[in-house]
Amino acid sequence: MKITNKNQSGMSIISMLIATVISSLVLISTFSLFKTITKISIEQSNSAKYEGDISEVLLLIQQEVQSAGYKSNQNNHILVEKIGGLYQIYWRYSELGGSPYTCRGLVEKLVEENNRTSIELHFMQPSDKCTAKGNLKAMQWDISTNIIKKFNNINKSIFSSITLKLTKCSAFMVGDNTRSHQTLNISINSSVVNVTRDMSICLINL
Repeated sequence: MKITNKNQSGMSIISMLIATVISSLVLISTFSLFKTITKISIEQSNSAKYEGDISEVLLLIQQEVQSAGYKSNQNNHILVEKIGGLYQIYWRYSELGGSPYTCRGLVEKLVEENNRTSIELHFMQPSDKCTAKGNLKAMQWDISTNIIKKFNNINKSIFSSITLKLTKCSAFMVGDNTRSHQTLNISINSSVVNVTRDMSICLINL
C-alpha cells in the first residue's frame, strides 16, 4: 500500500509570536493614545475652569473696590500690600458722607492639605472700629471663613502684579476722562504660560 504525504498548512510558533507582538503593540499604542487624549481633555477642562474663576475674581474685585473713598475727599482709603509673595488689598468708604466708615479687605491665603498647596481668596473685616483716618495696614483684620475662590495645586500668588497709579480715567471708561483718579491695575496669571489677564479700575472717588 502506497502512503502519500499531504502538505498541512497552519501557524508556526514564530508566526504566532509575531502576531502576538503586533497585537501587543497595537494595544499599547491604543492605550497610550487614550491616555494622551484623556490627559489633554482634563487639562483643557482645568484651564477652562481656571479662566472662568479668574474672570469671576476680576469682576468681584472691580465691584468691591469701586466703593473705595466714597463720600470722602481723602486719598488714603485704599492700600495694596504684598506680604510673603501674596497680595492684600484694603479699602474704606462711607455711605453717609462721614461716620460710620466701612473697611474691607481681600487677601490671598496659602493653604497646605494632604501634601498639596492651594491659594484661597478671602474677604477681610477689621476686628476694631473702622475710622476715617486710621492706618489701614495698622488695623487688626479678621479673615472671613467663607472662601471667595480656591485655586488648587498652586503655590504662589495668582496675581502677577497689583499696583496703584494716579491717571486720567473715568469709571467703566464712560464719561469725563480728563480728571485724574487713583487707578487699581491688576495683572493676573492666566492658564497659558507667560500670558496675563489685565484690568484697570478707575477709582472715581479717589
